[in-house]
Amino acid sequence: MNGISRLHLEGGNAYGAVDGVLFTGSNLSGPADPAYGSARSILRRCIVHGFRKGVTFHHRAYLATLSYCEIGSNRLGIHLKAGGVGAYENIAIHRGVIGNNHTNIYVEDGQLYINGASWDSIVTGK
Repeated sequence: MNGISRLHLEGGNAYGAVDGVLFTGSNLSGPADPAYGSARSILRRCIVHGFRKGVTFHHRAYLATLSYCEIGSNRLGIHLKAGGVGAYENIAIHRGVIGNNHTNIYVEDGQLYINGASWDSIVTGK
């Protein structure tokens, strides 16, 4: 599994046009597609503050984990974006905090597993 540990990202403006972390890959399907992406990636003990979207999951984002992360002060904290190819299987948040975002979690497609993490305010989506 690939991952990043102890990263501190500061966007500076939650109402700007810059996003924080994007878990994504190729949106092609077929025998020529190597299916590379952010599958099996882990973000450990990281802080993501002050972005339009703190963390987004899209194409080829599956078996991805946020472990002991703090996602806060963003317009949208966690986003599972609709229409991803080969995405959304077993995306997990383990421990950590999702808080003080305008919207903490927005699930357009797929499912999100949260274990032992805390969040405040409202969770939106289907």
